Amino acid sequence: MISRYAITLVYIVFALFSMMHYQKPVLVIAIVIVAFIWFLFYPTYSRYQYKNHFQKHIEAHFQKRINQDVEIQVNEEGIYTKDYSFEGKINKRQIKELIETKDHFFVRLTTELSLIIPKRAVENKREFADTIVNEFHAIYTNAINWKWS
Repeated sequence: MISRYAITLVYIVFALFSMMHYQKPVLVIAIVIVAFIWFLFYPTYSRYQYKNHFQKHIEAHFQKRINQDVEIQVNEEGIYTKDYSFEGKINKRQIKELIETKDHFFVRLTTELSLIIPKRAVENKREFADTIVNEFHAIYTNAINWKWS
């Protein structure tokens, strides 16, 4: 966000310098117009660039892990996970927080990693959330109204 203002300020300073040094109002107007366009459209451009970059990164590094079925079982000891190439157990002391959004549960671990569990894959959503919060002593965060911005 700071670059949006910084670049616009650089254009304005350059326009003022051009006005004093070259005394060509057409050049100054052109620079101010470019600054205005930059200020208006940079957030959209930046959002597109970041989204595109991270989408390519995920496709390049996690292609074999996307859209793969994972079996998750919750019991009194913790969470057991199993997929096509990995089997693991997460001890209940490692579970730090449960974040609930409109479509997903995020089980955040003490290592700052998160399990992302689609709600459509959980049969009893309330029981799942209660188990994580009450039995594993995780912090519950209600983010039902959270949206990408």
